Amino acid sequence: MASNVTAAGGNVNALPVLPVLVRNPHTMAEVKAYALLDSGSTDSFCSSEIATKPDLYGHSGMLTLPTLGAECAVVKTTSVSLEVCNIVLGLSEVFIRDKLSINLSNRATPQDIQIWPHLQDIDLP
Repeated sequence: MASNVTAAGGNVNALPVLPVLVRNPHTMAEVKAYALLDSGSTDSFCSSEIATKPDLYGHSGMLTLPTLGAECAVVKTTSVSLEVCNIVLGLSEVFIRDKLSINLSNRATPQDIQIWPHLQDIDLP
């Protein structure tokens, strides 16, 4: 869920993005990454860059991607299994995309958190 924050110069959309440690459950190889916690998503995705670092391998196939206000796109992808260590989460079907349209400038900053009283005790890296 995005939160709109009014700031000098305009609005900031702070998305729930957090640093995570992604692990290959077979080799235990790990890589640091950022995760977007999207409560509205029905699938999980990772970038091809992240998938190659812990040598994630899976099954190739086609995936239908419905989008808001557009026709469904059918894309070639690979499905892999991975673990998110920080939050103890195993994901058995994560689709690899060459590029994800997530901008890290949308993550909350310490200054943003200062104006959200319910988050003030959280230390964000």
